[in-house]
Amino acid sequence: MNFNRYDTIIIGDTMMNLGDYFSYNSDDSDISFIFEKISRQLEDIHNKGMVVSFLTSKSILYDDDFRFSDIIEPYDFELQKRENIKSLAKLMLGTYLSCGTGFKDFSVVNDDWFLSNIGNIINSITADGFYSEYFEELFTKSNYEYYSDFIDRKKQDNALNNKGNVNSFKKVLKTAASSLYSDDNDYQSESDYQKTASINSLFYPLLIGSSLLITLLILLFIKINH
Repeated sequence: MNFNRYDTIIIGDTMMNLGDYFSYNSDDSDISFIFEKISRQLEDIHNKGMVVSFLTSKSILYDDDFRFSDIIEPYDFELQKRENIKSLAKLMLGTYLSCGTGFKDFSVVNDDWFLSNIGNIINSITADGFYSEYFEELFTKSNYEYYSDFIDRKKQDNALNNKGNVNSFKKVLKTAASSLYSDDNDYQSESDYQKTASINSLFYPLLIGSSLLITLLILLFIKINH
């Protein structure tokens, strides 16, 4: 069977959950996209002051889109919020690891196992669009960031890098243009200097000669009158 991400699928009298979905869909290129959407929903639930009571593949239902069940008021919001984020990350890693061989739910696997094996786990995942740094930060540095926020940050960084590359290219063009303009100015300046030097070489001898002639005429005039 082959389903796309927008099909509504009912198995018997039960709505399909995330585990069922990936049992029918083994294309790992969709995993990041799907978990980004699920993460946004989880963040929205937390923003409303609620949590998912026990986040596993069975608590994520599929009916035209993915949505959570078992949403409750928390007894310890911050603790349960972190547990939700971590469970979703473990679920995502398990999906990558088991995709194509039969879906396995890793959300219930002990945290210590992930912490001890995170390097081997992420190195074994070669799917396009897999961001190992997200899971390293979460499991080794306890950085409880929503996966959707991480993706948004990556997109923003890429956009800024692309803008920086464009600005660098513009700077190169501007520098090249300025260089050409400066060379032209240098040429003009040199030409103007040559013209000034030529005028000076003619002007000063004429000025000196004229001054001497006027001096002689004045002396001659004085002598005649005496």
